[in-house]
Amino acid sequence: MRPSPLVSVIIPTYYRRDVVDAVESAVSQTYENVEVIVIADSGEGYASQWLDSREDVLYVQLEGNQGANSARQTGFELSSG
Repeated sequence: MRPSPLVSVIIPTYYRRDVVDAVESAVSQTYENVEVIVIADSGEGYASQWLDSREDVLYVQLEGNQGANSARQTGFELSSG
């Protein structure tokens, strides 16, 4: 039996308080082979207060605001799925 393929969930965020809801939704799926990557685009670490302590999420803070496309691309480059 082959293992299930890895699915990467990339969540770009820019001062979103609901990012925690998005992360909770991604990690609570019934499909188990998932990696969750949050790319914060504020340049100020806004989401770090909620995500730094999570071991089930890769949290990356970009240097300054680079835009949504840059955040998505960074997440894609860091993903393994």
